[in-house]
Amino acid sequence: MARLSIPNFVRNCFPRHCCSLMEPRESTETPHKLAGVQKDFHDLDSPKQDGTSNEASDPTGLASSTPSLDATGNEDTAPHPIISQPGSRLLTLPAELRTIIYQIALTADRNYIAITPTDHQRPPLLLINRQIRQEAAHLYFSENAFGFPVIDLQPLKPKYGSGHWTVMN
Repeated sequence: MARLSIPNFVRNCFPRHCCSLMEPRESTETPHKLAGVQKDFHDLDSPKQDGTSNEASDPTGLASSTPSLDATGNEDTAPHPIISQPGSRLLTLPAELRTIIYQIALTADRNYIAITPTDHQRPPLLLINRQIRQEAAHLYFSENAFGFPVIDLQPLKPKYGSGHWTVMN
């Protein structure tokens, strides 16, 4: 029976205790399926035809030296390459156009955005990358009103003066 091995770059992304859970077990899959998967995993760790690696390195050509755990649980200080992602095509647009896109995508069509205990996720656009989140989060939180259920406001009301309370129904 063919056994699959976990590529090094996957093993280094997880702590030691996670890797032991990820170790492949004997499978009932057909051998031709396993061979295809094993080839795909092998290609991720092996160099390309032109001699370069599939894992990207930083612009200076130096690999990161973040320590991780090796298979025996000891600290592995061997340098690991930094993986870079290609830039988003949205980020190639001028800032004015991106702001218009953010307004269209992130402002609510209704009076308010309902926040419930089971559904309180940010819009997917804010999860793309840090730069987009920094550019668009302020717009999302300032241009929308958020509604959430409140059981009793009396314990939270200021004791002296009315404060700046507005209760919307």
